[in-house]
Amino acid sequence: MELVAAVLAFPDRGPYRVDQVRSDPAGLILLFAIELVLAWLIDRASRRGLDVAQRVCVGALVLAVGLTFMLASWGLGDVTRLSYLLVESPSTTFGWREPFWTLLAPLVRFLPYRFSFVHGVVAACYAAATIWLAHRLRSPAWGGWWALMVVYSPLLRNFLQSGVTRQALVALLLMPLMLWCAGGPRLSAFRTMALTMLAALCHASYIPSMFVALIPLVVTWQHWLQRIHHWLSQVPSLPRYALWMPAVGAVGVGAWMVVNAEGLLARLNSYLWDQDYYPHFLLRPEADQLLLSLAIAILAVCYLKRISLSFCLQSAPYISMALFFGVLILFRFSIQYAWLPQLTSRFQDAVSLYLLLLFIVWICSLGLQRATVLPIAVTLQYWFFDRLAFIGLLSCGRNDEFLCVPDRLPWHVIYWN
Repeated sequence: MELVAAVLAFPDRGPYRVDQVRSDPAGLILLFAIELVLAWLIDRASRRGLDVAQRVCVGALVLAVGLTFMLASWGLGDVTRLSYLLVESPSTTFGWREPFWTLLAPLVRFLPYRFSFVHGVVAACYAAATIWLAHRLRSPAWGGWWALMVVYSPLLRNFLQSGVTRQALVALLLMPLMLWCAGGPRLSAFRTMALTMLAALCHASYIPSMFVALIPLVVTWQHWLQRIHHWLSQVPSLPRYALWMPAVGAVGVGAWMVVNAEGLLARLNSYLWDQDYYPHFLLRPEADQLLLSLAIAILAVCYLKRISLSFCLQSAPYISMALFFGVLILFRFSIQYAWLPQLTSRFQDAVSLYLLLLFIVWICSLGLQRATVLPIAVTLQYWFFDRLAFIGLLSCGRNDEFLCVPDRLPWHVIYWN
């Protein structure tokens, strides 16, 4: 019995996913082909004014993206480990340091493929958020293509292709705050504040992630000081709920951060000094190719529109985009020359996400959406030729690998617990 228990026990170290997994290049390539067709159908339906067909295709595309990442993340070690821990000991795994996941834990047991399903939902939300942005920018025809450019971007490989689900969710929840600061399309102030507070409950990296989202304030701080002064002057005329709900939420989040200050500082110290491993995805050729394509697209837009540097410097989205571009280059040098790479590598994906979104915002403000064709093409060829085409060479079952899918239906999976 002791031998059986030892065999069935969850392993102490990776690889974790060594069974019930296989490679399926044909299935994932088929899903990708379906996503391309759906993106094209969204484009056609939008240009012809077929609103119902467009919405159906958008829903199908978001579901297809979620399904792709749910299946592809099954072979990841972090996803497998969380599938076990959130069922076995959720209170000791996260406790009140990340209460969102502690509260979600009772549901995880009943989800198909457990935490892989959660990862697929987060990836689908990335696609949905990008499509929402396209609609707000009055460019719905491009929504599907831009969604694929974001979710399959080599710059977001750590978040979506390595199973860093919790931090990816924090970056996504802080996206409305970043757009507010950069002068882009906005959710209401109440919804933005609610999502920002929710992000605080999802991961210990919330504070540095919020600083990343607030980078555009370097450009727009004077404008926002004037807006805050205007809002404060209107406080007496606001409804009571508009005052006490944000106040209660802010006090609650602040109290949670004070109570967990020791744990947050321990996590930061671990990031800085105790971890020798850090991802090198930002140094890979495909990341350089995408950054180069973005730079070429920006220069092409400036040439076609005869835009001067002084005109660009008057655009908050452009300067914010340039700031994120510069920060990403600094992060790249940090990783290359080992200057605190444990810290910078953990936020490269958040910076990359905001860079891509602000690139879309700026392009749309000038009416040159077709300038995104080059970054879209670079991203899609990377996903197909660098990732999907080599699935058959992955060591599924011998190592934790992205794109290794389950070999059975959800109700046939055998878990450790």
